[in-house]
Parts: sequence; structure tokens; C-alpha cells
Amino acid sequence: MPSTLLRIEGFRSSILNNERDLRLYLPPGYSENPDSRYPVLYAHDGQNLFDKGAHETDPLNPFAVARSWNLHLTADRLIAEGLMEEVIIVGIFNMGGERSGEYMHGLEGIEHERDRDQAVPRGELYERFLVEELKPFIDSVFRTKRDAENTGLIGSSRGGQITYHIGFSRPDIFGKLGILSPYFYYVNPLTLIEYRMYVSFPSRLPLSKIWIDLGGAKAFWSWKST
Repeated sequence: MPSTLLRIEGFRSSILNNERDLRLYLPPGYSENPDSRYPVLYAHDGQNLFDKGAHETDPLNPFAVARSWNLHLTADRLIAEGLMEEVIIVGIFNMGGERSGEYMHGLEGIEHERDRDQAVPRGELYERFLVEELKPFIDSVFRTKRDAENTGLIGSSRGGQITYHIGFSRPDIFGKLGILSPYFYYVNPLTLIEYRMYVSFPSRLPLSKIWIDLGGAKAFWSWKST
């Protein structure tokens, strides 16, 4: 039985006072095994995860890209090869111009006022949206495993930044983190001064698993995009 991709349009957040689309991946066994429950992976920048040409359907959003992560194809292959357990993936669309603010916490030590986009931090509200609105909805509609051990969060660049802060703040909710090329520093291209975009968590509850990486071309891309 093949996997399934679903789309939920206009999911409303009272906390953020906005609406966004969701894109969901249900694994191959979901429809065949009605008594089974599945881990859930929540993924930022949802319009870029499964569909090609997101920039064409959302041309005013600079964070909708031409290429897709093809996350569903990778999950299908790894599941078929027995290298990955079946999992539900929830793609959370970004809000275009609101992305930088929603993915940035206003915690003491983050130099957000020096950031390139100078957005007002709304990361704490976005965190509440995930924990208080989105996750309860997903758990109520789909057959999920609801504990932290079976709930993951993943994102890249600013999505990696928000994954780090939410994951380390709420390990009681998200036990597995995928932090890809995180936006931890902004480097002013004229002065080459680095500004810190993250805080440390000296005391916290343990996490189940963390993956963190940084590509070799990240700095060059950030320079060219400023």
C-alpha cells in the first residue's frame, strides 16, 4: 500500500492570529493497520518538503523554493529498506514575511536587533502554537504516539534555529530533534562582525536523539543572500 499525502488548508492559530496550510505524510501502513499508532515528525517550511515548484504557487513568498526536499520519497525508501520506522510527517507552512519573526525567540542573549531581517521575535508564540494548538489537533485526528519519545521536530536554517530553541525548551514534548544548517549567527557582510542568534541551555531535561549538521557552503550562501 503506498503512502499518502494530505493537505489541510487554513489551519487557524488563535495564539499567532493567522492561518497557514499543513501538508501531511501518512506512511504506507497507516490505512492497512487501523489499530496501529505512529510517531510524528513536525517539520518547518512545510511548502518545501514534498512539492516541487512551491515558488510558483506562492510567488510572493521568498521562502517557498523551486526544489523540494522530497521528504516523502526518502521516507518511503527508508521504510521499504527497513532502515526507518513508519512515521507521520506534519509539514507546517511558513508565513512568508512573518517567517523570520516566528522562527526567532526573544530570549536574553539573542542579538535579534542586529539580525539582517530585524523582525520582531515571535518564537515563544510559535512554540505555544505548536504545543497548545497544532499537536493537540494532530493527536485528536490521527493515530499518533503522543509521548516525547515518539515526537520529533526538524527544520533547516531559521527552521533549525527554532527547532533548537523549542526542542531544548520543551524536551517534555519533543524528544527527537533534526537541526539542519541552523541559523545560529548573523555575519554582517560589511564588517564581518558575528551576532549570536541562539542561547545555551545549561540545565535541561534529556532529549532522546539530536541530529545537527552544517553544510560547507552555508556561509557563502548566507553572504550572497544578504
